[in-house]
Amino acid sequence: MKESIGSTVLLYVFLILFVIVLSIMAVTINFALTFQKKNQIISILEKADGNLSTAETKLADLDCVKVENLNNKYQNHKCKYAEKNTTGENIRGKYYQVVVFVEFSVPIVNKTIYFPINGETSVVGVDSTTTVPKPQINN
Repeated sequence: MKESIGSTVLLYVFLILFVIVLSIMAVTINFALTFQKKNQIISILEKADGNLSTAETKLADLDCVKVENLNNKYQNHKCKYAEKNTTGENIRGKYYQVVVFVEFSVPIVNKTIYFPINGETSVVGVDSTTTVPKPQINN
């Protein structure tokens, strides 16, 4: 009976594996919900097409705040977005950069860690004065 494993050891191994699997599921669900929120904010900004007065109430409901300079540091807001101008030759408009933070609470240390998830919209609010050169066909 020296080499046998007792039932309490098997129970501990099972409980440790169970906690590890639950932790992985919780992290995965938390990241998925954050990506879903980021995509929802990007679609709200793209549907507004540069007219933020229609989108501000929806963004406020999602606790998203407009800032001038966007950085990846958490500063009391779980969501931030900033307006940027395009720098291309053939198109003038603006696009939005979005940062949503994933929150992880470490229970033993009582510390909260925030990881940024970044995204950008396509170009919205294109100027009507913008001219795109016509393609030339060689004969």
